[in-house]
Amino acid sequence: MVEQTRGYIASAQERYAEAAGAFERCLALEALPEGAQLNTQYNLAQLYLAMERFDDAIRTLKDWFARAENPAPSAYYLLAAAYMQSGRSDLALEPARKAVENSADPKEPWLQLLLALYLERKDYQRARTLLERLVARFPKKTYWLQLSAVYAELGREKDTLAVMQIAYQKNLLDKDSELRNLARMYLYHEIPYRAARVLEKGLADGIVEPDAKAWELLADAWLSAREYDKAIEPLRRAAKLSDDGKFYLRLGRLFMERQEWKDAAQSIEAALEKKKLDERGKAWVLLGIARFSAGDRAGARRAFEKARTFEDGAAEAERWLAHLDRLERRDRSDGS
Repeated sequence: MVEQTRGYIASAQERYAEAAGAFERCLALEALPEGAQLNTQYNLAQLYLAMERFDDAIRTLKDWFARAENPAPSAYYLLAAAYMQSGRSDLALEPARKAVENSADPKEPWLQLLLALYLERKDYQRARTLLERLVARFPKKTYWLQLSAVYAELGREKDTLAVMQIAYQKNLLDKDSELRNLARMYLYHEIPYRAARVLEKGLADGIVEPDAKAWELLADAWLSAREYDKAIEPLRRAAKLSDDGKFYLRLGRLFMERQEWKDAAQSIEAALEKKKLDERGKAWVLLGIARFSAGDRAGARRAFEKARTFEDGAAEAERWLAHLDRLERRDRSDGS
């Protein structure tokens, strides 16, 4: 009894090594009643775990289980935790499952441990069931995101989006990457208007970084929603922030579709001023078309002459130059 008391006092004062020694001596005497002996042994196992003496904790708990009647779910959790922390997660699954199954109201850490084991094994069906239980009882952000990821692993794309929608509605998505991910999901599922609204709010709230990719994604959303007017400003912002001329080129094409030829020409000129631009020959062709449509034949010819020096623009440029030549011959003929 003296050693047992010393152990309890030392444990309460967080002197774990001293407490463990006292309990070890107490158990070696075998002088306690069976119930007290088992309680002391269980307390010793807890101390071993706190001291990171995982093998001793496992050995002590296994001996305790062999003698205890109707072990509490918490004991199974303790054994599972000892196995997990000792690097033997393969042996942790059975006691972790028993801790949850044998309890009418399992604690959150017990569910977390079992979930970690399911995810480690890529047992996504069981992980899904457990996560659905977790979000119902503990509706934390991490569980919503994990549930969405598990649905994705299972190929349940609509459920993946639905869960992210719920998390968004609960104001749980507060990171740039999370909002961009949700916007991309909306675009994938052909719900571009919602994608645009998520991004606009994220940018306005200062959550989404206003970089070129964010503005491009917003422009893509508005274009997919056929809200062409609303796509212009995000494309402009993306173009100003990027070293790549592709954004100005896209903006130029958008103006061309709207037959706003001067704005189109200005945007394509800005694209060509950028050092990086794929399809540079095609860009010169587009500039020529925009200038021609705006009534600037001389400027169009200069653009087509430039385009013919690029492989990706040569053929179309030659056709346009031939067309300009025909127009000029006709004009001379009419003038004479």
